[in-house]
Amino acid sequence: MATCVIPTSDRPDTLPHCLTSVVTGLSPDSPFSRVIVVDDSRSPDSVTANRATVDRISGDASVSVIHVDNQAKQRLVETIHNLKPEIPRQILAFAIMGDPAFDAVRGGGCNRNTAMLMSAGERVLSIDDDARFRFSRLRTKSAGGTKSGVLPGEMYVSGAVHTHRGLRRLSDPVTADVANDMLSVLEETNATAHGPERVRLAMMQAPERTVTDQPFLVTSCYAADARELLAPFPPAARTDDTIFASLMKRLYPEGRIAHLPVMVHHDLGPQRPDSVAGPAGLDADFSTITAEVIRDVVMQAPRNPGAAGLSTTAERLAEISALSHHDWIEYTHAIWLRSLGGSVVHLERLLDYYNEEPAYWARDVHAFIRRLKEYPPTETEAIPQELRRNGQSPEEACELHRSFFRAYGELIAWWPEIWSAAATIRESEKDQMR
Repeated sequence: MATCVIPTSDRPDTLPHCLTSVVTGLSPDSPFSRVIVVDDSRSPDSVTANRATVDRISGDASVSVIHVDNQAKQRLVETIHNLKPEIPRQILAFAIMGDPAFDAVRGGGCNRNTAMLMSAGERVLSIDDDARFRFSRLRTKSAGGTKSGVLPGEMYVSGAVHTHRGLRRLSDPVTADVANDMLSVLEETNATAHGPERVRLAMMQAPERTVTDQPFLVTSCYAADARELLAPFPPAARTDDTIFASLMKRLYPEGRIAHLPVMVHHDLGPQRPDSVAGPAGLDADFSTITAEVIRDVVMQAPRNPGAAGLSTTAERLAEISALSHHDWIEYTHAIWLRSLGGSVVHLERLLDYYNEEPAYWARDVHAFIRRLKEYPPTETEAIPQELRRNGQSPEEACELHRSFFRAYGELIAWWPEIWSAAATIRESEKDQMR
């Protein structure tokens, strides 16, 4: 049994295209029993429109289509808490509902956590609400792929790079059931893999089909084997995929991720505003600096696999969130400088890989590298700017940032218990359907 999930938030114009493509794209003999639309839209009008979309499209669907709004998410919080009262309600609410203090930096983590908990014990396919269940296969293998098999320019959302090199390799849209392909790669690889080397995730956007130990994931469309414990997504930050992949590497150090030679089609609708940037374009944004801190924590914590690994990660998060204001500033500033230095190296490699073509793209990259080298960010610029938009002082913004890591550390510590409760609930629901 498998579940397809669509996290959505205030995109009532793109959701109908995504959901229609999913319910018409799944083959009748696919293992999917339901499609869950997890909706945390702020606007009541968006929630109403999304619910109407689900009601309209579900009538012709061959699988059950469920709309999960904030009221349903609150019921999930209560259901898990009633099953295991020892789990603090506020931790469950943070994982599933989020914290209003971080609304300015909210990503898809809460929706993804909700979907994973509702599907614990099953295989899951997730597709973003601005994507369509329509795919193109890459024609040839990239000669310059990285160890993970991902095009070097993939993580930089550069239209010039994608148009100039990547899209040239695309075939016409495929008609095969890609969902089955993504799930089958989990099964085929695991049939011969030894325990710790099992594949837990499968994603698209790679030059060829590969299996790697690199913690790289793009959440626009991915499959996960939720029959085993998965890590919690961060309830804030738009780098939730990067953070999730880092934690999965801690959870399963020998685990593998499959990459498929398929590109998902995205809707070209309106985009959300970009993060704040300073005059030099170097100010830290919440999502990037949070991902860098989590990566540092995962690297520094003792190498314990499984739930013990999550526990040591949680302990390390508790330690750093208890740092004094001065020590916290020094810590995040050092991490931010290291991140920018890594960006310089990576961008210079991209320039070399693409022979500095097209010229207008290369000029932009060179200009950004010069800014990185000429205007190294000060300690103040390492404070996430989104946390200071409402007039908060640097001290208040730092405390808010530290409070996120305290809460996320507590969530990670409790997550195995939360996951166990969710799997029990889901198994009970399936027993009732039988």
